[in-house]
Amino acid sequence: MKFIKSNWKGLLFPIICCCIIAFDYYFDNPFVLSLVRILIFSFFHFLYVYKTKYVYDSDVYRYLDALKTEYERKHIIKPFLSDTQSTTALVLLVLSVCVKDVHPLIYAVMLPCASLLIMDSINIFMRTLTNKAELNSIRSPASLTQVRFVFTWMTKITPNCKAFGRFTAGALTMSEVVYPKFLCNDNTLGPVVKMVDNKILHPELKLPIETKLDHNYESYRSEFAKYRPNNTPLPDRTQILFTKNDILDLGVDKGHIESMISSSSSLTIKK
Repeated sequence: MKFIKSNWKGLLFPIICCCIIAFDYYFDNPFVLSLVRILIFSFFHFLYVYKTKYVYDSDVYRYLDALKTEYERKHIIKPFLSDTQSTTALVLLVLSVCVKDVHPLIYAVMLPCASLLIMDSINIFMRTLTNKAELNSIRSPASLTQVRFVFTWMTKITPNCKAFGRFTAGALTMSEVVYPKFLCNDNTLGPVVKMVDNKILHPELKLPIETKLDHNYESYRSEFAKYRPNNTPLPDRTQILFTKNDILDLGVDKGHIESMISSSSSLTIKK
């Protein structure tokens, strides 16, 4: 009872998030709906905390704050970017990826943001490896003595999780957006998308997916077969698709072609 009495304020948010996920899972609701509920709850919870600061009055918050202060004091490598700068770079990267087809100058924002996130993540990993903090020297409250290792572990792993997420965002942007655009052509697939297509989504294919047209064709074909099982399915690919004319050669009408490659408008039919 003492544990709950001293820490319920600090544990309320994660417990409610877990309840939302469990509720939607039990009633077979889509995970996207759970994320929307959690985002809405997070927004109002943030406003409530900002107004009342109730969460600060808990052993969990005070202990984590003490651990974080000790951890930050014992770095021997200086940060590459501040947390605000890193978050700004991440937001700009996400926005630039979303609107990359609007204007070519968007890539002038995307490339440096992705590079900065990768370098900042590597810097965080190195800082973690060289950190000299002795977190066990921080005295834990009586209510958290039995689970103090959980909080010391969280203090060490949280910066790495954030860095890993930002590193992944930067690396995927480089490999799946920048690499095909600048070093190849508009019909080139990034290595990660190609691997996911061939190993996970369409492992049964005799002819592997190699191009964006291959990817669009097989994705459209799967959706077509799923939602219109009684209609005549699209034919199997017999070649790697490099142009729209290659799809026409399979016997697919132009209406289907325009639907399946609407996201690849730069690929035109050869005359």
